Amino acid sequence: MANSTTFTILFLLLTLFTSSCGKDDKKSEISSSAIVGTWYFAEGKEYFQPNGGTKKVMDTDEADPTTTLQFKSDGTVISKNNDTGSENGTYVLGANTLTVKFANPDLGTQTATVLQLNNTTLVIEDKETGTDDDVPGTWYYEYTYKKK
Repeated sequence: MANSTTFTILFLLLTLFTSSCGKDDKKSEISSSAIVGTWYFAEGKEYFQPNGGTKKVMDTDEADPTTTLQFKSDGTVISKNNDTGSENGTYVLGANTLTVKFANPDLGTQTATVLQLNNTTLVIEDKETGTDDDVPGTWYYEYTYKKK
């Protein structure tokens, strides 16, 4: 990740597949009202885990208060970034997932795993299979937002 703009690009352009087990669902109960509000980008981390190996941090991004996500109680969301502008859409918060469907058909629908959500902090993660120096594995992108 070169900078916090990476989140907007990845979140808007990556198609993600997530899964969970029933036990995790009970531990991941999330209050849907907690997401309502404006969140600014606080930190980003990029990890790589080789198949059968250990997950390691590859890069980090610093806070960028100009990159925001605004979730409204009517199920709409606005993603803003000074570099890329703003995008509107709708969202659905599941037991441990956040799905955003953007109005722009080129951006489509994106789903991320919710690692943490409370009244002050939102942490989401997406992942994709890929390689690092020809080593196959999984890339993880973890984004932390703080409520304004």
